[in-house]
Order: sequence, then structure tokens, then C-alpha cells
Amino acid sequence: MHAAHSSSFSGRSDNSFCTRFKYKQPCWRDQWLTHISRWTRSGKVCAALGLQEAAVRGSPKPMKVQFREVDTFSLWIWFELHQSPSNDDLELLDAVLSSWFMIGRLGGFNAMNLQAMYVGDESVSFMKYEHEHTESALQAVFHDMGSVEHKGNWCRCWFDLGTSDELALDVLINALLNFSRENVGIKQCIIGGVNADWPIPSVQADS
Repeated sequence: MHAAHSSSFSGRSDNSFCTRFKYKQPCWRDQWLTHISRWTRSGKVCAALGLQEAAVRGSPKPMKVQFREVDTFSLWIWFELHQSPSNDDLELLDAVLSSWFMIGRLGGFNAMNLQAMYVGDESVSFMKYEHEHTESALQAVFHDMGSVEHKGNWCRCWFDLGTSDELALDVLINALLNFSRENVGIKQCIIGGVNADWPIPSVQADS
């Protein structure tokens, strides 16, 4: 049962970076960098001192993955956590999703240009990179991202994956599987669709 209250987690602010990348949402570069810096730094400090991070609440139980109806131009991704998230949990989840979005916004999930992956049995050492292929491959870029919202043990985030390939979803799932084990325990991740007891905004529902 979900709690009656829901809220969104966002510390993003406008700057010229947004204008260059044509974001519809307020830009979140500074917040994203803060998340990554804090995550990396705190992990190293705790490891050096032999301490366990208070914010880290990973779970040994494997995260389940479910796909519902997927509209890549208006996609909700849902997360059921093992327990209600703390602010630190939300920061970490937001950092993961923001990092994934950044790679997608820059065209990183382009299945038409995976030259190193498909080099075959040969080593990638000294491989010849076909620059002509990159010019002919269609762009595959994310368009937009909403804020991470939470309600009880559930979190969700909206994305417009634009022209990117389904490769992006595999990369996210792989990252979340390890994130759930080591950082914030996720009971299940649901790609697409809508939770009946948590309606989506009408504007995005009609997009």
C-alpha cells in the first residue's frame, strides 16, 4: 500500500549548459556532478576507515525486472524499494538515472556504432576505428528527463528516450542490478506502463 504523500527529488538549476543541449527541464549538471563526487568520495573514505556507509542499504536479493507497455518517447520507469527511501537513497538513485541520461543525451546508446564490441575474436588492441561509419550512422540521443519522485516504498522517473536504441535499457538494468546489491535495495524495476494507484500527470499521459 502506498502512502498518501508523494514528492519529487530535484536540485537542478538553470545554466547555459541547458541551452546548448536544449533541455526542456531545468538543467541539473551541477547537482549531477555533486552526486557523483559525493558518492565516490564517501565510498573511498568509508572503505579506508573500514566503516559501513549509513546511506548504503543494498540487498542480496536480486532485483526483479518487468516490462510493461513501452513508449520510448514517454517512458515511466518504476522502482519498488525494499524499504522507504531516505534522502541519501534518493540522491544516489537520482545520480544513477542522471548519469544514464547524460550518456544517452550525448548519443552513447547507439547500437549502429558498436565497433569495439563487434571486433570479433580479435583483440581491440590497435584496432582500426572506422570514422566513416560514425558519420553514416543515424544519431541516437535521449531528449528529456523528469525528476525522481517517490511515494512510500516506490520511486519513479519519466524519460523521453528519443531516437536511442533499446541498448540503453539493457545498460540501465545492468547498472541497477549492481546498484541494488551494493547501494540501495530495489525489489523490482518496472519499465513502462502505469501503476494504478499512482496516476501520471495528464500532460505526459497524453504525449
